[in-house]
Amino acid sequence: MRETLGSLPWPPAAHRGLDVLDIGCGEGFYLGTLAGERRMEAHGIDLSASAVDLAARRYPAVHWFVVNADRGLPYADASLDLALSLTSRRNAPEVRRVLRPEGHLIVAVPGEDDLLEPREAVLGDRVRRNRVDSVLADFAPFFTTQSHRTLKRIVCLSPTEIRDALAATYRGARDSERQRLAALGTMDVTLSYELFLFSPLP
Repeated sequence: MRETLGSLPWPPAAHRGLDVLDIGCGEGFYLGTLAGERRMEAHGIDLSASAVDLAARRYPAVHWFVVNADRGLPYADASLDLALSLTSRRNAPEVRRVLRPEGHLIVAVPGEDDLLEPREAVLGDRVRRNRVDSVLADFAPFFTTQSHRTLKRIVCLSPTEIRDALAATYRGARDSERQRLAALGTMDVTLSYELFLFSPLP
């Protein structure tokens, strides 16, 4: 994701900076990190009050709000330069409304083999889910696709890290699944994401 952000036309230091919105910001890691590296007016929204509270404590320079993005975005028309939707819900019409004509949207969704190993061990699920077509269909009426790439790597995760990774994407484990998760040891895990860069249609 940082590589894609680095390729965007960031303004010079004397410029006002970019107005950036992270939709479904969670605990604020991505936006908080970017705000510490780039000149920007950063806003993060999430439906979880506890996640927003944690983000505000960790990154006090960013503006954090509890918002249901499915219903609407509390920003004026054409008021933002960049929107991020990183493994979160997708409200394409609203994102298009709040982006400036020269703005950009970055969308990330889990790849078809993301967390394949622990999903099989804990959830009994080795199905590969290709989300590319659904993302393109959601945004095609409002955006042009500038780029699409697959990011993938295999990492060795501890049981705690596996639990956190599964909880972030596959919520609501049953008792039997929690028992299997507790019995897991350290294992190699595939991390895979589909990353899209969009620009608004006129």
